[in-house]
Amino acid sequence: MSAVAFLGGAWFMITFGGIAKRMLFIGLVVTFLMFTPFTVFLSMMFIAMGLYLGDWVWPILILGYATSVSSCIIYDTLDGMRAGFDIAMLKQALAAVLFYKQQGVPVPEDD
Repeated sequence: MSAVAFLGGAWFMITFGGIAKRMLFIGLVVTFLMFTPFTVFLSMMFIAMGLYLGDWVWPILILGYATSVSSCIIYDTLDGMRAGFDIAMLKQALAAVLFYKQQGVPVPEDD
């Protein structure tokens, strides 16, 4: 259980939004290296629960496992579409602030 929580938490904390496009391959490798053991340990946990609790719980565990793994894959796919997005937003925001200053629009300064 602790391995699933540790790997799952660390894996979900990583976002592709802050990764530059030139570093995307490394981000994909790290994601794969974290998702693989997460899936293995999650599988082991579901199998152990099924063996301990008996036959009546297998349909529930299979449904839970299928939805967990598919939601993780969908989350990671959608997050992968954000590659470089945070950097692009930062550049756009800095360009907007510069434009506003040139136009004489007061821009609050960060303290």
